[in-house]
Amino acid sequence: MNNYSEAIPTVLAGLEVNDRYAPLYASLSRAYTYTGRYLDGVEMGLRGIESDPTSVEARRSYAYALSWIGESEEATAQLEIALALDLNYVPTHFELAGQYLAQNRDQEAIDLYDRILALQPRNSRAMLRLCETYRKVGQFERAIGYCGDAVIADPTSTSAHFQLGLLQYNRFEFAGAIESFSQCLVYAPDD
Repeated sequence: MNNYSEAIPTVLAGLEVNDRYAPLYASLSRAYTYTGRYLDGVEMGLRGIESDPTSVEARRSYAYALSWIGESEEATAQLEIALALDLNYVPTHFELAGQYLAQNRDQEAIDLYDRILALQPRNSRAMLRLCETYRKVGQFERAIGYCGDAVIADPTSTSAHFQLGLLQYNRFEFAGAIESFSQCLVYAPDD
């Protein structure tokens, strides 16, 4: 659902039927946050956790809203709890890794991306995030390897082609960079 403002009345109606159902609070928290009502998003995320402390979605939504108001440490803590509740839920891994990267906890982010690949060996998004993270920490050989793997796993990923092209360009591998950037135009000609 892309129009979150239209979702809000529907979710509120659902809460009138069952005001203890954590997934509804999680949805409302996301909808409020996506529409710029960050404090309402925080409140609904917290209500979701209060109604079901084991709800991974409520904790993720609460963390998402918290991150928008600059409460990154609490957002990280909520995502760590959510991950402990379900060690195999990939979206939590991605969100927690993003928090770690923002806090320059790069190795912890790398470890999470590696765990994603252990769960889903062909996850091109995890490969791309490893590429970007290794680039961030200056390990360009590893970065280019993961970008190449991401392109192989998802040949239509313009982000992977673009990151690979940047790395190739910086290494003066201009022919490879041209090919990578050309693939971006193939898959996203208006971009």
